[in-house]
Amino acid sequence: MAPHAFRLIRLAVVTVAILVSCQSREPTIQVGDSQALAGGPEQRRPIEAYLAMHPHDPAHLLGAAMTSVVTADVREMLAALTCSTFLSRDGGRTWHGHEFPVTQCLDPWVTITLDGHAVFTAFAGPGSALVVFTSNDGGVKWAEASDTLGVSHDHPTRVADRSSADRASVYVVSSHTIDEGGDHRARVLQVARSTDSGETFEPPVHLRPSDLDHYAEVPVVLSDGTLVVSYVESTDSDGEYLPRRRAWVIRSTDGGRSFSDATLVNDACGPPYRLSWLAVDASDGPFRDRLYFACNLPGESGVVLNHSGENDASWSEPVLVHTAPADSAIRRKVMALAVNGDGHCLGRCSPRTGRSHVL
Repeated sequence: MAPHAFRLIRLAVVTVAILVSCQSREPTIQVGDSQALAGGPEQRRPIEAYLAMHPHDPAHLLGAAMTSVVTADVREMLAALTCSTFLSRDGGRTWHGHEFPVTQCLDPWVTITLDGHAVFTAFAGPGSALVVFTSNDGGVKWAEASDTLGVSHDHPTRVADRSSADRASVYVVSSHTIDEGGDHRARVLQVARSTDSGETFEPPVHLRPSDLDHYAEVPVVLSDGTLVVSYVESTDSDGEYLPRRRAWVIRSTDGGRSFSDATLVNDACGPPYRLSWLAVDASDGPFRDRLYFACNLPGESGVVLNHSGENDASWSEPVLVHTAPADSAIRRKVMALAVNGDGHCLGRCSPRTGRSHVL
């Protein structure tokens, strides 16, 4: 198959630009040669790419993206959307693509578990079915059939429990639309757990912490196996945008079967609705298990970051880490947040606020 015109160098250049604006000293970042990702006809282009790394082999990289033809007709483009993974076993020098047999595929995510299994999630088809594909060799070969976790889903995200070699849990979190009778529908959070690296899933848990619509964001797992799910309230029950969207986290200490009361992260973000990101400090440093949350300010005027206090019962005030020009035409819809493991502080932070990358 002909290679895509998607190149890693574009992602690297964006990362460097933001790190330079946040760091007080010269960053030591090296960017390699651009390599095209394989998979799909040449006229198809990848959209919203994500990248995962094997926990025991940094040269083993697995990406995922939507692919579609470029057309001015939005309906035609959505109907033609498929999803693919891109595998590299040599640190990104060469790539091999795999296209999944689903159409109208959106919001692809991929992860690699501690035992080397790869798990791919997305929602696809006219009914927005939440589909899961697994690979027992880290993305080289994929199972032909997928598990389906129901229909009417949006923004499915996932996390693998890497807190212990004895665990093989994978959590899939999504916004699930339910029919409440008449013309009224509501968005709730759905959490589905697999204990065998994505091969099968337990019956999902549905959560509705308030009467507003809930939009699932990124989940993380702490060092003791605690699952933390983030979500935002962006619209009311009539679908109208709230003046400010509020971000929350909820915890589960029993494998996603029951959850704590929600803790407010901030109410500084949106509208319009843009994706936010939750990350955890998984290092052995003094801020182990500290949570970090990043989101867009109203009108896409910038990005703010705040972090949790003790046991995430309280959160710091949001700090502005990136400002967008008032006349900027750039839409910052998808962001990513990661935490260093080497103790270096990047961004507007101090020894009291920990270590974070804003990408």
